[in-house]
Amino acid sequence: MRKDQLVDLIESKTKRKFERKVKIPTVKEFRKMAKELGLVGISRLSKDKMMSRIEEKLERVRRDKENYFEVKCPKKALRGTMTTWNFNPLVQTDVQTFLERTIPRRKDIFEEVRKKGIKVEVVLKILFVKMNPTDTREDDEKVVYFNSGYKVMNQGTDIVEELKAIDEKIGEKIAQETSEKSGWTLKRLICLYFNTDKYSPLKGSQYIALPKWIKDKKAVVNVGNNDAECFKWAVLSAEYYGEVDPKHVDRVKQYQRWGDELDFEGLEFPMEVDKIRKFERMNPQFAINVFA
Repeated sequence: MRKDQLVDLIESKTKRKFERKVKIPTVKEFRKMAKELGLVGISRLSKDKMMSRIEEKLERVRRDKENYFEVKCPKKALRGTMTTWNFNPLVQTDVQTFLERTIPRRKDIFEEVRKKGIKVEVVLKILFVKMNPTDTREDDEKVVYFNSGYKVMNQGTDIVEELKAIDEKIGEKIAQETSEKSGWTLKRLICLYFNTDKYSPLKGSQYIALPKWIKDKKAVVNVGNNDAECFKWAVLSAEYYGEVDPKHVDRVKQYQRWGDELDFEGLEFPMEVDKIRKFERMNPQFAINVFA
């Protein structure tokens, strides 16, 4: 019989109580626990801070279960810039209730990962069924993914309001799927995927060199500007590249002489995509296509 078993036996049979020593896990054991809980970035913390983070995580897990869902350890992709958290329902509820219950947890995740800015996406995986009016065959079933699309959020974002707006968009898509004419009804919520991705907007004055295999074809003019007027130089090069030195079609100074030939009045640089239509109205000879 082990010592701890003997102590338990004596305490159960008598009124005597023994003082027990509480074993504090080692740093190595804390790191192992953190890994199992999906905690990242805490390996260099002190023992006390590490223990505090683990306790916070365990408390979140407890709250999640009270709200009838569990969150799986995050999965990373795209060289670690994109992270996915799986929210699995422990009991079946309607979509709105499930989404509302997960908002506080999604807010916590956002607070943990946000820096200068991130993109957030919600994908809801649902099993639908279409009842067969006869008994000749089984009911039809299908799995559908409802995607909110990415929403950029930063330090000033009201995360709760944005998450509610995202959920409302998904709710509208589900309503279309389950319209009376479709015959499909929701059978089971399978999972909610909460994706966060690093947001790194390009600066308006940032020049991006072409890949070598495109540059070697000499089929694309890519003006190497160092100001915020990328759009202006792209348009001028499209209009006048046949009139410049063919050896230097990518130089700004080759197009400066035509800077006043087109109407850029009232346009601000860097150019926003939704302002391109204004440029087209001012310069009707142009029809701009944007590929990204």
